[in-house]
Amino acid sequence: MPAAPAKRTLEAWSRGHALLALCAALAAWRLGTLWPLSLEAALAFPILVFRHLAVATPSGRLGAANGVTALRLLLMLWLAVRASDLGSLVTGAIVGLVFALDAVDGWLARRRNEASEFGAHFDMETDALLVQVSAFVLLQLGQAGRWILLAGALRYLYVIATWLM
Repeated sequence: MPAAPAKRTLEAWSRGHALLALCAALAAWRLGTLWPLSLEAALAFPILVFRHLAVATPSGRLGAANGVTALRLLLMLWLAVRASDLGSLVTGAIVGLVFALDAVDGWLARRRNEASEFGAHFDMETDALLVQVSAFVLLQLGQAGRWILLAGALRYLYVIATWLM
C-alpha cells in the first residue's frame, strides 16, 4: 500500500474510531461500566492493524515495536474490563506499566529500524485509549469528578473537529 493511500486510510479509521469511541464513552458513563469502551476498542483496533499490516514496518511485518504497542492495548482492554475488581494500587501499577512500555515501543522502533507512519498512529491511538480508560477508572474509584472524562475525550474531539473543518 503506497504511503498516501495508507495515510488516507489511517485518517479515515481515526475519524470512524473517534465517533465510535465518543459514543462508547457516553454509554460507559451512562451505564457506569467500562465494557462499552473495551468493546469498541476490541472491534476497532484489529481493523486498524489488519488493514495496515503491509505498511506496519518498512519490512512489511508487524514488528517488535508494534507488538509492544499491541501488548499495551491488550493491557488497557483488560484493565477496562477488570477495573472495578482491582484496587487503586494494582490499577495504578498497570497504568504505570503501560506508560513504561510506551517508552519501550518507540525505542524498539528506532533501534530495529521499524519506525513507520502506521506505528506512530497505532501508538498515538493506543495512548488515547490509555487516557480515556484512565479517566474512567479515576472516576469509578472516586479519585476525580466527572470533569476528568473530558481528558479522555480530547483526542477524539480533536479528530472530529479537524475533520469538520
